[in-house]
Amino acid sequence: MPACVHNSVLNRFCIKSYSIILGALLICSIYIIYKPRQLSFTSTHQEITSGMQTRTLTRKDIWRAIAPLERLHDRLESDSSCLVVRPYQNTLEVIEFLHHARGWMQEPEQIRHFIANEGTYHYQNRLFQAHQVELSLYHSLHQDPISILAKSTPFLQGSAEEIVLSLHGNRPTFDAHHFTATTHSPFKEHP
Repeated sequence: MPACVHNSVLNRFCIKSYSIILGALLICSIYIIYKPRQLSFTSTHQEITSGMQTRTLTRKDIWRAIAPLERLHDRLESDSSCLVVRPYQNTLEVIEFLHHARGWMQEPEQIRHFIANEGTYHYQNRLFQAHQVELSLYHSLHQDPISILAKSTPFLQGSAEEIVLSLHGNRPTFDAHHFTATTHSPFKEHP
């Protein structure tokens, strides 16, 4: 192979290698700059016993399969939150305290939308609890929750003193305690 062709191939290989290395360094530096900075741990004997992290604009998207080619979408989000890790019965318990929480639980024929000033999410048992909650129910028929919430009118609206949303296992549950509501007809009445 002529020297000029060999050098050209070698130069392209070196440029690609340097590009990959620079890209990796850029990703690492972005992570270092933007990683959560408000993480604090209390530890003894080189073992983490508790920790706390303050976070902003949190969102959890949870997808549940209900058939081989069909899944439902649940979402939980908040303006800010405090993630706490603490010891509990020979393990670590992870709890997130959410401020200005909102989200939805999609079911085959309806979507339950909720808004609360505060809520708590327990990671181990995938349980969300909130007090003084505004609730809305929408007809969905397996449609995208984002477009349903943006374009549709709820058929039921109300408030509850407490909600408990359990996403543990195959059959999630949604309980509203002391729920009062008003219904909205999807059809307009003619005089």
